This record gives sequence, C-alpha cells and structure tokens, in this order.
Amino acid sequence: MADYLQTAENRYMRRFRYLIYCISIMTLIISISYGTSGCAQEDTAGGDLPETVPAEALTQEASEDAVQNESERDDREMIVVYVCGSVLRPDVYKLPDGSRIYEAIEKAGGCSPQADPSRLNLAQAVTDGQRIYVPPEAESGGSAQEGQTDASQDGGGSTVNINTAAKAELMMLPGIGEARAESIITYRNAHGFFSSAEGIREVEGIGEALFERIKDRITV
Repeated sequence: MADYLQTAENRYMRRFRYLIYCISIMTLIISISYGTSGCAQEDTAGGDLPETVPAEALTQEASEDAVQNESERDDREMIVVYVCGSVLRPDVYKLPDGSRIYEAIEKAGGCSPQADPSRLNLAQAVTDGQRIYVPPEAESGGSAQEGQTDASQDGGGSTVNINTAAKAELMMLPGIGEARAESIITYRNAHGFFSSAEGIREVEGIGEALFERIKDRITV
C-alpha cells in the first residue's frame, strides 16, 4: 500500500512540474510578442517613419510658386517708347524692360498694310525713350534702322509728316509741346492737309522763329 501511494505521488508531481513548465513557456512567448508590438508602436508614435505629403499640398505649393514667378515678371521695370510710322495705332506706349521691337509694334496694333517690317530688326531689344519708326513699302532712302533713334539724340535725321503725324509724333519736333501739337491737328481737321511745309505757319502759336527751327524736320 505504501508503495502504491508513493508511485501515485511521484506521478502527480511529474504532471505538476510539466504543467508549471508549459505555463512558463507560454508566459515567455506572450512577453516576447508584447515587447515586439510595443516597440513598433513607439517607432510609429515617435515619428521615425517618413511622413506622407498629400497630393493636394504639392499641387498648392506648385501653384503658389507659379503665382510668385508671374508676380516677379510683372514687377519688371517699365520703359516708355514711341511707335510711329506704318502702324495701326501710333502713340507712346509702356513696355516691360527687356521687350523687343516686335512687341512694341504689337502694342501699337501691328503693322498697317503698307508697312515694310522686313527693314526692321524685330528681335532688337528696345530702350527707354526710343522712337520706333515702321517704314512703308514705298518709302525710299536709307535703312529703316536709321529711324529708330533715342528721343534725346534725334537731331534732325528723320522728318515728321505734318499731315499724318499723331500728337505724340508732332511733340517730337523742337518747340512743339502738347498744346501746339493739338493746335496743328485741330487746324488740319478743319482745313484739310497742308499743301506744303510752310503751311504750318498758319497754325496759331507757330511763328517765323519756330518755323525756322522745325522746317528741316517736317514734310507733307
């Protein structure tokens, strides 16, 4: 009987130790799994992973850059040029610094049907105060480039047709300001074209002395 009880006790202890062993193994596995999961969560919360930028944010940034570049172009210094001759709207115009002659002509409405733009260097950069003269096909004489002179240097190499010149072109003549240019146009509209350059002396405010200053610069 004692032997039987001893055997049963031994069998019970072996089963108990086996149960304790299994519980320990399971506890270890659970601890390892929990530790790995916790590290992954900490990495994510710590911001170590690369942050994804939404496509909308990239599109907005590109649009803002484009607006800034356009604003920088608009802030370019403006220059003033006088476009005359065979253009649809001869006048004084403002252009961004760095503009070309063809852009100035476009600003003036483009060439008239009688124009000969081939005599111009359309790709030439314009300068502040420049006079850009577009010659007609029938005009004879030197190169059209001779007419593209700076207003401060125009000492008489080009002439102004007093029958067709706009106010701004008339004001290029020495001694002719805005009021006298308007008087010339008013007289021309009331009496028709001048038959000769001397006819401009009939305009109020243009006397003999002023005529002597401009006679070599005007034509009809």
